[in-house]
Amino acid sequence: MIKYINQSLLNLHAKCGIAAEYRVSGLIIPPAAAAHRGTGVHRAAEADARRIQLSSDRLTIPELQDAAATAFCESVEKHGVYLSAEDAPQARVILGQAKDEAVRAAALYGERVSPRIGQPVHIEEEIVVQMDGLDYPLGGTLDLVHLVTAGYKITDLKTTGKAPDPSVATHSIQAPMYELLAERALGLKPSFEFEFIKLLKTKSETITIPAVFTPQTRANLLQRASVFEAHLQSGVFTPAAPGSWWCSESWCGYYGICAHGAKQSCQIAMSA
Repeated sequence: MIKYINQSLLNLHAKCGIAAEYRVSGLIIPPAAAAHRGTGVHRAAEADARRIQLSSDRLTIPELQDAAATAFCESVEKHGVYLSAEDAPQARVILGQAKDEAVRAAALYGERVSPRIGQPVHIEEEIVVQMDGLDYPLGGTLDLVHLVTAGYKITDLKTTGKAPDPSVATHSIQAPMYELLAERALGLKPSFEFEFIKLLKTKSETITIPAVFTPQTRANLLQRASVFEAHLQSGVFTPAAPGSWWCSESWCGYYGICAHGAKQSCQIAMSA
């Protein structure tokens, strides 16, 4: 079972209840190469924040790149990597590319993002809070809470290979979740911004998207948590909508064992 309801679980549940059911049952699939890339960049950013917190200095670009490369390799060794059957023969190439991207992203972080980091207050801090009306607590790990001129700010770092969707400013599950956790557990009322590091072959850049909160934002978050909890307690989970792009072997690690995924595809092929 789960320790608490986090934003990752709510996002997965919104895409596919069956995948969320597999997750809460304890069936964990190794991360994809892109997830290891993100881990490498996060660990480099964490090391940079801790350096700033202790001495006000920042890691150099080579130090950030080395931290990202080391963390990437350690993550792959510890957790393994999920690859579709189509991608498996190219595993070495895919992992090599993902590691190179982590190193590039760490350099871009050092050039564009680190100079805008204020005084770190909380770094990679796990927070769990109990909410009225929910049996399970809400929880998550905040990348960074730092003090800037305008006040406290939560900065969440993401590495992507495409342009981020601007609607993340108003329709994210993560932003109101983390704002709520910071308010209830830390006594803060921080702003929240997504810091995307977009990696393309021809051009790489950072894109900052501040989150926008309204009373309805929090109400929607708590409703999502309540619905997920009801499904968890009843044991009834619904699959992804037919034709969803995330219901595929390349995106979902559970596809091969899912009755709505590969098993259904095989039965259709055999009966044709």
